[in-house]
Amino acid sequence: MPRLSKLLPQSRDGRTLSAATFVHSVGFGSFAASSAIFFTRSAGLTVAEVGTGTAVAGLTAVAAALLAGRLADRVGARELMVFLSAVQAVLFTAYTVVHSFGLFLAVICALTAADHGARVARSTVIAGLASGRDRVTLRA
Repeated sequence: MPRLSKLLPQSRDGRTLSAATFVHSVGFGSFAASSAIFFTRSAGLTVAEVGTGTAVAGLTAVAAALLAGRLADRVGARELMVFLSAVQAVLFTAYTVVHSFGLFLAVICALTAADHGARVARSTVIAGLASGRDRVTLRA
């Protein structure tokens, strides 16, 4: 396994962050790929409602990313990343009770905001863990 070890960050914190990012990316990506089907078939939303909610959530994410940067400066990027990751877990489970456009809009906006805020915090944590070429490897 020498090849795999060259791909992984050298530091323990870097490997932990990489593992957490991998799990999040696989889970979030899998859900994103199938969510429209879930919301239209199981939750009873129309395609237009899913599209509108997703677009509004995207706009919300821009504002959330800006706020997350300021909040990371105040409370710490690592703490913010952990908190927002926990919030995302709770909000993913909230999707199970979505059966109206209003609730869908609230949950998808909050989840997308938490996701983008956590990305900002994660980038800040990476900047503090590594520099130069190691930072690029950790981001990858």
